[in-house]
Amino acid sequence: MIRKGLFFLLLFILPFQLGKHFFPPFSYLQGVRVDYLSPTIYLIDTLILLLSILNLKELLLFFRKKVFIFIFLLIAINIIFSQSKYLSLYGLLRMIEFFILIFLGKKIMKYLSPRSIVISFLSSGLIELFLCLLQFYNKSSIQGIFYFIGERLFTLSTPGIAKATINGIEFLRPYGSFSHPNSMAGFYLLSCYRHISYIKYYTLDAKY
Repeated sequence: MIRKGLFFLLLFILPFQLGKHFFPPFSYLQGVRVDYLSPTIYLIDTLILLLSILNLKELLLFFRKKVFIFIFLLIAINIIFSQSKYLSLYGLLRMIEFFILIFLGKKIMKYLSPRSIVISFLSSGLIELFLCLLQFYNKSSIQGIFYFIGERLFTLSTPGIAKATINGIEFLRPYGSFSHPNSMAGFYLLSCYRHISYIKYYTLDAKY
């Protein structure tokens, strides 16, 4: 029950980017700190860690497969010859976390009903949609309570911000709480897939 609850919460906060950024020397370029080079601990990382502890025995067996030994050997060689070993090591940890998430998904999602999965995506999706509409209207981030789901501070004049031009008028492409509008599009694509799967599942169930 605890595992199912934590995994449901993990799915719900999937689009939220609340985290603590750290800025070691390798995260600076020409004296300017770069968010994309900054090691970050997100709220979702905490949930994955808790689920990993609850499934530790199965997880260790999962990583004993020969394919993972081969992959990690190649990554170790890459770290040795990397110009930024700490950044490469951080990338390795993120890759391990990705594999853990795959394991947890295969193990726990089969115990969650399609309805609960759709509810988790739909709830967070509606929050993101509301935030995006506000950002589009204001041509800037909203902050306030949305800071706590990971919304970044930006305006239409922020260097490198994603824009769109319609009839000569510049518009801000809404970010929601994501790092880029394209990332947000990927989230909604995944959400739509889950919703369609849910409809098909219950449509076929109703027929038979």
